[in-house]
Amino acid sequence: MPTIAGKGEIQVLNKYQFEVLKLSLDSDQLTQRDIARSCDVSVGSVNKAIKSLKDTGCLTDAGKVTNTGLKELE
Repeated sequence: MPTIAGKGEIQVLNKYQFEVLKLSLDSDQLTQRDIARSCDVSVGSVNKAIKSLKDTGCLTDAGKVTNTGLKELE
């Protein structure tokens, strides 16, 4: 399972973080609501996943997948 360094420790991407990251790579036009529907989770869960991905450097503040994020999708 993919791992990311965040806030001084290594964390494992959970299912929602991985799906949000993958969907963010596939389309930059998706809203959090679109992602929530696609993943069958709440908008709050998507928001939490996006915040975590931004905090760990996998997503930019604009929601673009970074090189770190690309590595996690391999």
